[in-house]
Amino acid sequence: MSVTYDPTGSGAGIEAASNGSADIGLASRALKDEEKADGLTETVIALDGIAVIVNAGSKVEDLSVEQIAKIFTGEITDWSEVGGEAGKISCIGREAGSGTRDGFESITGTKDSCKLDQELTSTGGVIEAVAATPMPSAMPPSPLWRARTPSRGDGRRRRLHRGDRLSTAATPSSVRSSS
Repeated sequence: MSVTYDPTGSGAGIEAASNGSADIGLASRALKDEEKADGLTETVIALDGIAVIVNAGSKVEDLSVEQIAKIFTGEITDWSEVGGEAGKISCIGREAGSGTRDGFESITGTKDSCKLDQELTSTGGVIEAVAATPMPSAMPPSPLWRARTPSRGDGRRRRLHRGDRLSTAATPSSVRSSS
């Protein structure tokens, strides 16, 4: 038996399983009805979380999900509106259709209304862009497993969940319990 992991995203995993180039496809989102109608079945073997990360220079420590939604839809555009120092917020995130983006938009209620300065095809690219963007900086969605991984000490992480605030540290047990 041979196992290959290709972290290219949910769409690629679903496509590979659909077209037969892979026996199993990795996805971080539920299958769509049309994908199920094409004969695909899903088996949940793990859950991932979504974290919002900011550049290490940000003074903002805590945001509500409502504030995050307003930042990503362009209603809030300056850090001073959320307790930070004055300066434009630059939103960087995953491309439309990615499992991470779908999950983020579902949690924040921002489906098809996010306004991003940079829309990238990999989580690693998002993390690097946030770290490299001068402060005031970015607020992208990023999968938990990458957000927990140190990114050269350049980013601070806060967990995004369905609750009210973002002050809980992202850990496997906090994601499982949604706390």
